[in-house]
Amino acid sequence: TVLPGLTDAHIHWQWLSIMRKSVDVFEIPSKAIAVERVKARVADTSDGEWITGWGWAQDMWEDRQFPTKADLDAVAPNNPVALHAKSGHALWANSKALELAGITNSTPDPEGGEILRGANGEATGVLLEEAMPLIRDIVPPPTTEKLADMMFDAQAQGLKYGLTMIHDFDNPSCLAALQVLRERGDLKIRALKNINQSFLDAAIESGIRRNFGDDWIRIGALKLFADGAL
Repeated sequence: TVLPGLTDAHIHWQWLSIMRKSVDVFEIPSKAIAVERVKARVADTSDGEWITGWGWAQDMWEDRQFPTKADLDAVAPNNPVALHAKSGHALWANSKALELAGITNSTPDPEGGEILRGANGEATGVLLEEAMPLIRDIVPPPTTEKLADMMFDAQAQGLKYGLTMIHDFDNPSCLAALQVLRERGDLKIRALKNINQSFLDAAIESGIRRNFGDDWIRIGALKLFADGAL
């Protein structure tokens, strides 16, 4: 039987590739399981190194409540922890991560974002929307070469399920790593690289137009937000 290859029309390929190497808290049924998985990763991680993960959704938990930094502090007092929600619009951090980001109880909410606070005004460890970069932006990013390695791993999983093309919406660093993967002769999934806000100006100034590239990597459309998300 021959089946057509699948195209994912909206994916964050860099984010996915990194998350596959992070703590898996995707759709876990309870907060306790997420904490246990972080605890297990701490056992294999040097003090001071970042621990990241993605995929939790408090609506799937019995109490349906946002988690707090205290939950993570109990198992990771010496490692900064940053766990993205499945939605991509919330981040759960521990006290070490808040400290490194310079977030205190008096830190004002950034425009378009919110630092959740308890009844006493203390930052709970959950950041929403445009508050997330306060922590996300200080997590050391992988090098382009390392990111290409991660993409090679993610690509193998995608091919296993019949994925043959992606429409990516991540940052310029994703485009750079895709090119490295191709230079190695290892790119097996075609990529339509869309342009988001972070490199819109540079793309316009470069003179690049839609469909620039070839059958393996080419420029697609724009992704712009008008007023946030739900």
